Amino acid sequence: MISKSAEHNDSWIEDLDSRFLQSGREIIDNAFDAIFVHTIDGKLLEANHVACKRLGYSRDELVNKEREELISLALIGSMPEYIELIKKDGELTFESVSITDTGELIPVEVRARRINYQGDDAILTFSRNLTDQKRKENEQTNRLKALHRHAVELSRLYSIENVAEYTFEVIKELLGQVFGAFGVVEEDYIKFIYTFGKESASLSPLHLDDDVLIRSCVRIGKVQNISDVRLNPHHYELFTEKCVSEFDIPVKVDGKVVAVIVVQSETVSAFSDDDRKIVEILSEHVSSSISRIELLHTRLRYEQQILSLHQHAASLNQAKNVEEVIEITLDTVEAVVGCRLISYLRTTEKGLLAVGNRGSLTLGIPLPLNGKGITTKAAREQRSVLVNDTRLSPDFYRGSSDSLSEIAIPVILAGSTIGVINLEDTSVNSFSETDLKIVETLALHVSSVLERLAKNST
Repeated sequence: MISKSAEHNDSWIEDLDSRFLQSGREIIDNAFDAIFVHTIDGKLLEANHVACKRLGYSRDELVNKEREELISLALIGSMPEYIELIKKDGELTFESVSITDTGELIPVEVRARRINYQGDDAILTFSRNLTDQKRKENEQTNRLKALHRHAVELSRLYSIENVAEYTFEVIKELLGQVFGAFGVVEEDYIKFIYTFGKESASLSPLHLDDDVLIRSCVRIGKVQNISDVRLNPHHYELFTEKCVSEFDIPVKVDGKVVAVIVVQSETVSAFSDDDRKIVEILSEHVSSSISRIELLHTRLRYEQQILSLHQHAASLNQAKNVEEVIEITLDTVEAVVGCRLISYLRTTEKGLLAVGNRGSLTLGIPLPLNGKGITTKAAREQRSVLVNDTRLSPDFYRGSSDSLSEIAIPVILAGSTIGVINLEDTSVNSFSETDLKIVETLALHVSSVLERLAKNST
């Protein structure tokens, strides 16, 4: 790559040129760059200590080299073109490669200038070693390639566990000998679904109220870089072998922390600011992947729910009595909504009486329709009721389980409530509006079949 030097770069050459001409060997031998002076036709006149050390020759050996041999040592490229451009423009900057006495190739930036040396035209050349710069550029290129590959590969994965596993493969590639874990945030807990690099301890879900460092990462949603965990009493041991430094990176979806990447090392202050930026980019990829997977699962679940509704209607058409209708409906609710506390209550003269259930005990006594309870309210008002936190509902009546969420859907026939489908869960916010609509559809199926059975019995 050859280009004419910009005018603002001239000062350093002129300064060194002046110092070179006015001072002795001490200055040029202590220069940072390799310095050469050669005649217009290529004969070497001078070389400093850095030039000799870089190429592996003494000054006398370099000065005695023939023109062609010298060119092959100091610069790999077109020497005639190089000379002609300097003759024309007076100066030149370009990148080339030097070769040492052992055959090692060294990338260099060359800045050459036409000067007057001891009364004759000559060329002053400063050759800067670009090895470290090129290494950093190559590292950056490799990191960018790895980050790009990570984004592409995640788009082909369909489980969060697989996303976690591949993410740690890339982390090891980019950060070296590290180990760690991947945890997902579920309600008030961090559940670790993947560990990497070390034998993990028994990782039970970590409550977000526990006074540990990882909790802070989830709570405040910011990266934590702990240089030495031994100095912090709130460190949480993930592995049987203790780490020394730790990196906690939150994974956010729509501003909410949904997972955390924990990276650990056996050395103090193992992670740099560049490492933080890299893992933050990886966490953004993971965030997009989690959103895609959740959307896909939601769509698949919706398709399965639609299929289950059709199957429910078809199965009910084969039911011969009310008991079969109730059993089929409870089975469908359990499969589609995933709820484990389900009951069907029939309306009697004394109130609502549970005649079928899944996962909960039947009280065996009717609930008065004018009494307290979410189920009786749904029956009395002939409308569905969804409560996401029963502790906040004045209508809630505690039965045989410590429910925190509840859905009650009335089964209505000829303007009267003939039964109620009731769902409960021991966690808050367990049911969605979609769950409500699904069970309402099931209630309509039940009403239609019970009407058919009633007509057939007369």
